[in-house]
Amino acid sequence: MAGPESDEDDFGELESEESEEEDSEEETPAEKAAKARAAATRGGSKAFIAQLREDLQATPYDGELHAALVAVLRKAADLDKLSAARRDAAARVALSEDVWLEWLQDEGGLASGEADLEALDALHRRACAACPTSRVWLARLAFLRQRFGGREATEAGLARLRAAFEEALEALGLHPTEGPELWAEYRDFELNLCEASASAGDAAQKASAERVRSLFLRQLALPMPGLDRLEEAHST
Repeated sequence: MAGPESDEDDFGELESEESEEEDSEEETPAEKAAKARAAATRGGSKAFIAQLREDLQATPYDGELHAALVAVLRKAADLDKLSAARRDAAARVALSEDVWLEWLQDEGGLASGEADLEALDALHRRACAACPTSRVWLARLAFLRQRFGGREATEAGLARLRAAFEEALEALGLHPTEGPELWAEYRDFELNLCEASASAGDAAQKASAERVRSLFLRQLALPMPGLDRLEEAHST
């Protein structure tokens, strides 16, 4: 019959086996990467950036890693590396709305000459195609209004603006929550032109007013919420 000492020995052996099993369990690659990034963060931004780049070499289609690298490079104001990181991220993963808007904002602050503005317009088009939300479209429309819709607006510039508004409506004009923002922006653009055309003669003002009226009627014909308020605004 086994005595107390035998029971203690068996219990000790069981604990030892369990400890060995726990020690033998290896961390997953994701767990190792998370620990490495945490350690790199404590070591400073350069170490963190280096660790993120190393992680991206192993998992180049990880959207969170791309977003983290873009965020830390933006904070460090390393514009060249930031631009390269954004281009690489956009080629591999779907960027969030906020990442696109920050990219557009940053590039807008750097654009000066006509070539820069055309490149920025191309980036806006790319953002709208990749992330078609009202905020991204409104950012593009605001950029074009500033560029082509000022006091010295030309017919060619206004045509380009209207084409962009029509593209926005084609993409989101039927959306129940995001569409109304784009319709309202388009009407505001045409209303401003209508007010500015008051000194241009009756014919110009009449044509401008007709464009505003047409936008109201087009939106009222759609099965969208809030049409009662829109019809009231049209009647006033």
